[in-house]
Amino acid sequence: MSLSKHGRYNYEELRNLTKGVRQTYKDKKLHLQDVNGMGFQDFVEQFGRVVEETPMIAATVWKRRPFTSVTALQDAFCKVLLELPFPLKAGLLRVHHELAGINAEEGTLSRFSTKEQDSAGLLSMDASERNKLRALNGSYKEKHGIPFILCVRSIKSAFPVLSSVRSRLDNGTEEEVEAGLREVCKVVRLRLLDIVVVMKDLDDPSQPRHGTAHIKSKL
Repeated sequence: MSLSKHGRYNYEELRNLTKGVRQTYKDKKLHLQDVNGMGFQDFVEQFGRVVEETPMIAATVWKRRPFTSVTALQDAFCKVLLELPFPLKAGLLRVHHELAGINAEEGTLSRFSTKEQDSAGLLSMDASERNKLRALNGSYKEKHGIPFILCVRSIKSAFPVLSSVRSRLDNGTEEEVEAGLREVCKVVRLRLLDIVVVMKDLDDPSQPRHGTAHIKSKL
């Protein structure tokens, strides 16, 4: 992995790493010791798509190893996201796929997004619901310049999504960028649980950690 003259990672190289991202977690989840032992390239290949189309986040998180728990790994991703300056937060959201948008229609959603949107019933909506959501998505994007972002893992129908877009449409853009980042953090936390084994002795808040004080996540 090469660095630019400014000491930054080459973004195109990072994107290329994730094109062939390994899906080993489908068959066997990683243990935290495996994650902590990963080199830079392996880490970005494995976690570069946890945040949609933004492998730079995984590249930054890698430098914060070792992680004492899966919760600490989740916190690291969310901390990097929430510490971004506002223009980069907005830019990160702009590359996210719309809910039931053109990527869903063309079958080009990421594996993560396909699973999430399908479980929420967004890929099997009838024409009426699909048209309503697309119209609302269009109005939202026209006003705020970003797609509407919502963690849909616990949602089982289109109705709550439609209601959420309507309720947030008239908010200020800065408020919606922050709200969108918080939703991305929720998504990231759940995606990481799909990849990494949670060890009860390290990740259960009711269990004390050896040598460290447990800090409950606020994200």
